Amino acid sequence: MEDKKKDFSIMVFPSLEEKPIQFNLSQTFLRYFFVGMIVFISTSFIFANNFFEYSRQAKAYEEVLVENRQLNEKVLEFANLAEELNNTIENMELVDSSIRVMLENQDIEIDEQEIAKQLALTTDQNSGLGQGGANTNLLNSFRAEEADVLSSRSVLDRTLNEVQLNLGSLNETAKETNESYEDLEKEVKDYTDILEATPSIWPAYGPITSPFGYRSSPFGGGYDFHNGVDIGVNYNTKIVAPASGQVVKRGYLYSYGYHIIIDHGKGFSTLYAHLNNFSVSLYDKVEKGEVIGYSGSSGKSTGPHLHYEVRVNGERQNPKDYLPTE
Repeated sequence: MEDKKKDFSIMVFPSLEEKPIQFNLSQTFLRYFFVGMIVFISTSFIFANNFFEYSRQAKAYEEVLVENRQLNEKVLEFANLAEELNNTIENMELVDSSIRVMLENQDIEIDEQEIAKQLALTTDQNSGLGQGGANTNLLNSFRAEEADVLSSRSVLDRTLNEVQLNLGSLNETAKETNESYEDLEKEVKDYTDILEATPSIWPAYGPITSPFGYRSSPFGGGYDFHNGVDIGVNYNTKIVAPASGQVVKRGYLYSYGYHIIIDHGKGFSTLYAHLNNFSVSLYDKVEKGEVIGYSGSSGKSTGPHLHYEVRVNGERQNPKDYLPTE
């Protein structure tokens, strides 16, 4: 006996007074209806899930791109700083060697310290790092591009760490070199001060008529010790300071006549005797080559000349050792 397909009826009562409305639904219709609903709900769920996943990944992707751009900027900044530090170190080393040559007056072999080679990263290499993928067809190629971006970010992170390590090494080297340079700078300053204080030019040009040391006394009576040198000049010849300094004495003594003493600093002082006239006052500061007086024959003297003395820490030295030869 053939089974009959069952139908289903749905009755809707708009109100108690109105006639109910009846809908007859076949079993086949209901079967397709429920299958369709299941497919629709499943499709909607999958679409919604994919949409939210895409939104999440798209946001993460944008964040990665921003981070990569920032990392790339840092890498370039560090590379530029490293290059600047390297140039500073090289300049300081050259100055260091030059100063030592000047101070020691001998050849010094400069050890080439190529700090830049310790920094394997260059600006050209940096410029290719941290770039994101194309934006077209993002849905189809997103995962591949995301992998590329994450890989690029990993490279940037490693590179950044290497740059930071190299910069740390460069900073240490720069610090040590700078300390050495500062020490040398102090030595140069001291050396320069000594050079400026050392008498180094003739106070007046003329023949040395009486040397430093024991001599036959020009006044008779055997030998005496001459504390300076006598330079033969005419009356009123200009007398100049052989180094910068300050006038600490200006006066008259029988043995020296009218005389001046200049303190040059660093233990150096000079005396000029038998002058005819002064052109500086007591405590005046004078420059090297400045006229301080005029020659004469005042005091114990046999004729016009300049008696010139050089003293170092109060000890009289041979002035000839400080007079340049031409």
